[in-house]
Amino acid sequence: MDFSFLTRPSTHLDVEQHLLYEAYARKPLNVTTAAVVAPVGGALFWQFFLPEVLIIWVAAIWLGSALGVWECRSFKKAAPQGKAIVRWRTLFTAQSALAALSWSAVPAWLLSQAGFQFSAMLVTALLAVCVIAMLSMSYIQRAMQIFTVLVLLPPALAALLTRTGAPQLVGVELLVGMVLIVLVGSELARILQKQTESQLRLQGILDNAQDAVITVDRDGKIIGWNPKAETLLGWGFQEIQGWPFDDVVEIFQPDTAQRRSVSELLGQSGSTKAGRAEMLMATRSGAQIPVEIALTRSSRGNGQVVTAFVTDISQRKEAQKELNLFHRVIDASSQCVVITDATGHGFYQNAAHKRLLGYSDSEVKGAPFTRAFPPDVAARLESEIKASMVATGRWSGPLPFQRKDGSRCLSQSSIGAVLGPQREIQYIFNIFSDLSGVLAQQEELRQAKVQAEEASLAKTQFISGMSHELRTPLNAVLGFAQVLQLDERLTKDQSDSIAQITSGGTHLLKLINEVMDLARIESGAVGLTLEPVDLGRAIAECWSLVAPLAKAQSLTFHSEIAPGLVVQADRMRLKQVLLNLLTNAIHYSPTGGDVGVRVLRWGADKLRVEVQDTGPGIEPQRLKHVFAPFDQLGDPSSPDGTHLGLSITDQLVRRMGGQVGVQSTLGAGAMFWVELAASALPDQAMTEEVGGNGVQEIAIERLLHVLCIDDNPVNLKLIRVILKRRPQLRLTTALTPGEGLNIALAQQPDLILLDINMPGMDGYQVLEVLKSYGRTKTIPVIAVTANSTPGEQAEGAAAGLDGYVTKPIDVTLLLALVDRLLRISGTA
Repeated sequence: MDFSFLTRPSTHLDVEQHLLYEAYARKPLNVTTAAVVAPVGGALFWQFFLPEVLIIWVAAIWLGSALGVWECRSFKKAAPQGKAIVRWRTLFTAQSALAALSWSAVPAWLLSQAGFQFSAMLVTALLAVCVIAMLSMSYIQRAMQIFTVLVLLPPALAALLTRTGAPQLVGVELLVGMVLIVLVGSELARILQKQTESQLRLQGILDNAQDAVITVDRDGKIIGWNPKAETLLGWGFQEIQGWPFDDVVEIFQPDTAQRRSVSELLGQSGSTKAGRAEMLMATRSGAQIPVEIALTRSSRGNGQVVTAFVTDISQRKEAQKELNLFHRVIDASSQCVVITDATGHGFYQNAAHKRLLGYSDSEVKGAPFTRAFPPDVAARLESEIKASMVATGRWSGPLPFQRKDGSRCLSQSSIGAVLGPQREIQYIFNIFSDLSGVLAQQEELRQAKVQAEEASLAKTQFISGMSHELRTPLNAVLGFAQVLQLDERLTKDQSDSIAQITSGGTHLLKLINEVMDLARIESGAVGLTLEPVDLGRAIAECWSLVAPLAKAQSLTFHSEIAPGLVVQADRMRLKQVLLNLLTNAIHYSPTGGDVGVRVLRWGADKLRVEVQDTGPGIEPQRLKHVFAPFDQLGDPSSPDGTHLGLSITDQLVRRMGGQVGVQSTLGAGAMFWVELAASALPDQAMTEEVGGNGVQEIAIERLLHVLCIDDNPVNLKLIRVILKRRPQLRLTTALTPGEGLNIALAQQPDLILLDINMPGMDGYQVLEVLKSYGRTKTIPVIAVTANSTPGEQAEGAAAGLDGYVTKPIDVTLLLALVDRLLRISGTA
């Protein structure tokens, strides 16, 4: 029979699959043996058995063999994988059981006949069949065991049931043989399984190896070629199997481009192993790639084989190029670089480090990193740096070094670590710059700053002293002049003379005030309190002060100011800025001219105030000097004065976070503008006094001020209604945290009701700001919030809240808290 259609299993299968394929690969031997042995045995026993029995026995065995042939062909066609393996193992076992029954049925009948004289010969034949089956079927242990039991157990039982001496002895022999064959077969199955596992594991390692593994026999022909070799060189194993290695793969010496053979690489000395060598290897496409080859000669079967381990080092070569480039860049850098091992001993320095400290490469390698520290601070610096490296893995800051010649320098160092896979320190590096030149420049700047500050202080002290010296006599001049003005006996000429004295003294006092104001601003002595300021009201107040001056020149005043425009500014200094601009516009406008003021929204969050006059204008080349101290706007003939108003205006606006500027057309007047941040008035509407009917009177000298900060208008309205039950309270509300903080800092209320969840800044952040200012840190604060869990209330208490009221609001509880914290009495 031809069973060449059966092949060994592929190496990628798992152990169970591999064993099944091996079993089916050996099954043709069993089938052939059974088909041949059956007629031969029949011929031997022909004269001892009934012909009819022998014919039935041989036919049964041939039938079992035919089923085996059909099964093998079906297995070949199915090529099962995965879960199908279980079904085919079961089928293999079932067919083996049928074959066993075909062998045992007739012997069992014969042995049951007490007069049978040839039992020993029959037992020997059955045991021989089971031994042969054990050797070929042990790949499927259960099938082997079932076959053995079904072949030997029925005849053994038949012999034992004859109740005569000789057949029973035959039965015992069959049972003992069965047990021994099963035990030996089971051990053989275990050995085969272990062997198969080892083979598959080794093959898996080769298949998944990162190196190409090529095996060549003693004739130089390829007999092994793993998948990495296919990927690297481009040939599949089936294409080059059996080809001479040197005909397929070309190997070249990298430096000489000379071709080398495997035998040349191994050498002529008969060595079994050649060291690793870097070569160029040609691929199927003709490209040459850099590889590292290691060759090993070993014995296999009746000859020697050579195994080549080929590593693609293309990436390594590229990495070497990048590393060389890295070294060139580091050496070209002006920053110093030094690297040590994990223990702090030198490993590498770049050229800049070598130039700065003067140590050679050999002196740096292996030397402790503290060698370059000044001896008097080395121990302290070493301890500090090591502690920081252990804690955070880095250290940075100024670090002194001592050069080889003993001189010192200061560096700005950044020390870090290269970590291993277990987060352990492998290398430590320091990248630093010499600060000597920078320190020298900083010292020059420091000295220049000190000199400038000393000069500024001297100027301020001089101006202050002069102001005091001038005010003392000026006080007498103006005082006595005003006394004289009250004397009704003065003549007209005398009254006019005293009026001139008063006017001159007042003008001189104004000059002194302007000079002192500028000096205080420049020295930073002017404190500003930024708050929401109604711009329309401020402009109206300022115009009322300068209106007499405008009336004296018959000037017309125009304004375009929408109601409700508010800026964030210092109220007093904003009015000073407006007065300066209005006075300047009146001063330079001709008799009968116009002065105009308008307020515009500028961008998303600013307001712009524009003051327009009808004066002569300013020359373009003079515009950049308008805000300089003592500038006369290009008119040397202008009236006497310090001309500091615009300079003071510029500095005050900048201190308030705004900008000031001017636009002018010569002959058409000038327009000065100021831009400041827009804001909103406290309470978004008004500060109101709350009251109600039937409220108990209390003895209190003033209304107690309560501030409520909540971003929900409905909640604010509810609070307002609740607190009307306390006529001794005055309520102010704020819709945003920023607005509420401004009111609290400016007005210091007696109590604050605070929402927690607000956009931009939550209640706890507002509370933190309040506690950070001396004038607000003692104000009691009650949280009015929807956060109602015990944990949230405990968090509020820990944060410093004086009370905690949850929403929906318990009116009695809220009023009780207000009464207690403000120490007032009232009825709910």
